[in-house]
Order: sequence, then structure tokens, then C-alpha cells
Amino acid sequence: ASLVGQVRSAGSGRPLVATVTIPQAKVRTRTDKSGAFTARVRGGTYRITLSAPGHRTQTKLVTVREGEQAILNVDLFPRGR
Repeated sequence: ASLVGQVRSAGSGRPLVATVTIPQAKVRTRTDKSGAFTARVRGGTYRITLSAPGHRTQTKLVTVREGEQAILNVDLFPRGR
């Protein structure tokens, strides 16, 4: 199965270079300059953490079936000053 998506700033709408972590699958990856990422996982339900400098970290629960692709697009909110 694969998990694909994009991470943007909720403030500006611009793509973010973010870290995508899936502890149960032992996956840790970064988005590219356009905010896009791809992670290969087994079918199942995963807790996915997305973090970027200057933005609040978000955790999402995503279920993906074996042989399918799940799409996760996330807007991270800028951290308050």
C-alpha cells in the first residue's frame, strides 16, 4: 500500500518542507520542495505525525488497504508567537 499527500502552510497556502513520521511502520520521510511525499506501508491503520519548522505538529489517523493508495493532504498552522 502507499500513502501519498501534500503538506502546506494554512497561513500562506505555500508548500512546506515537512517531516512525515509513521512510527508503527518505522517510516520517516520528508516532503519535497512542492510539499509532496510518498510512503510505502502495509495495509492497516496508522497514526501519522506531520511537522515543519515554525508550524504546529499535527497527528492524523489514516487507514489504507493492501494494494491501495491513501491520500493525505494536510495544512499545518503557523505557531503562535
